Amino acid sequence: MSTRSVIGILNEDKTVTSVYSHYDGYPEHNGYFLKKFFDTTEKVQNLISNGDISSLVSNQNWKREKHPMINNKQVLKTLYYIDRPEAWEHIKPQKHKGVLEFFQRDCCDEFKYLFLPSGNWNYNSKGVWKCYETSDPTKPAPARTIPDTSKFFDDDKQMFVYGFSKVSKVKKLSTDTVESVGKKIMQMGL
Repeated sequence: MSTRSVIGILNEDKTVTSVYSHYDGYPEHNGYFLKKFFDTTEKVQNLISNGDISSLVSNQNWKREKHPMINNKQVLKTLYYIDRPEAWEHIKPQKHKGVLEFFQRDCCDEFKYLFLPSGNWNYNSKGVWKCYETSDPTKPAPARTIPDTSKFFDDDKQMFVYGFSKVSKVKKLSTDTVESVGKKIMQMGL
């Protein structure tokens, strides 16, 4: 059994972009990790731009091989479906016309997380995460508190590493022009 969630960001134009996250969607896990490690608009946009997520934080890859240890700490990374691989059309981020449409996205999720970037009304230097329980579709989604600590993370034994999935690499390469690629090749002496 999994605790499904939807992770979204409120964009400047009041639209919302979101992805599905399959495992550990409860506030003590996904909520905690979102709040601790995805606290800026840039980090959240990168997370969402890579499409739907199997596990927001995992100590292994799709082959069930554990990530390496660094400085005696277990590496934890996001496990994206694109790395399995799956067809982009089925796992790409969803764009919603507004917050209401975001809440109407039905993934049989139990929690929805919405990142509110800094700026305008939010005078914090970093954005704010909001969590809503959506397990009962017949009732309004009550807000849930995201804890500041979690039994699922130990700073002394674990280290979260921002991974770049295949789609990030492809997007980066696709933005390079033929001319800039040629310059890079010349600089490398190839």
